[in-house]
Amino acid sequence: MKRTYTTHFLAMGLAVLLLTFSACNKQDSQTKGTTKVIAFSVGTEKDSTHIDITLPILPDSRAQAALMEQLNEALGGTYKGDYADVDSFARQYARERMAEMAEMHTDDEELYDEDMDFMMRYERDLHISKGYETDRLVTIDLQTYDYNGGAHGLTISWGMTFRKSDGRLMGKNVLNNHVADEEWDQLMRKGLMEYFEVETEEALGECLFNSDLFELTLPHTEPCFTEEGLTFTYQQYEIAAYAYGMPSFTIPYDKLTKYLNVTGLDLMNIKK
Repeated sequence: MKRTYTTHFLAMGLAVLLLTFSACNKQDSQTKGTTKVIAFSVGTEKDSTHIDITLPILPDSRAQAALMEQLNEALGGTYKGDYADVDSFARQYARERMAEMAEMHTDDEELYDEDMDFMMRYERDLHISKGYETDRLVTIDLQTYDYNGGAHGLTISWGMTFRKSDGRLMGKNVLNNHVADEEWDQLMRKGLMEYFEVETEEALGECLFNSDLFELTLPHTEPCFTEEGLTFTYQQYEIAAYAYGMPSFTIPYDKLTKYLNVTGLDLMNIKK
């Protein structure tokens, strides 16, 4: 017997609610030294989401709240609760992802023959972890994975560096106007040539959507401080085909001083 759409949707909706709260009650949540660790999965027979968060705990509570506020904004800015309650923060974004996937199923009926008892399975995951850290800054690495049907899912990966003293996001705002000079452009091209494993600028241009290297711009996502230097990451499809992944390059610290403004110099504790 053919199932009706209404039956599918109501059953799925109940399952989402039941499994969401069940999974959240069984989540792994603990505090370890200077980090808060949360991990749990939510799913139905149709959809699933997994969220794991490892957050730094800053000494100043106001700085911690500022960090969480900016992280919230990066994820969509819908959480209205207490930023100290990271568990609720994670649960809300898990519920949102499940609800979004459930809504997507409203269009599935049009994609398949009415006699087929089949519905697309979707997946949305979120991973947040602590990366590089000094006495003045901490970098959080974020990665989302969305499978919404089709040949493959889409991964978005980026970093966010925060100043420990006040929780302020540190990215392109630490750079001065020297990033427009030819030496900087050469550093960018050199870094991308290493990523694409090519030896000439001509070969690099052949890897990119736009072969005009003079029009190469910085990534849309903010750069972040890593152990090796300031790292810039382009997302899938941003400058090159999906098969090339997420092109990135790092400006080493010993070549970075010229391009830092006073905010960046102070962050790196560089006297100039």
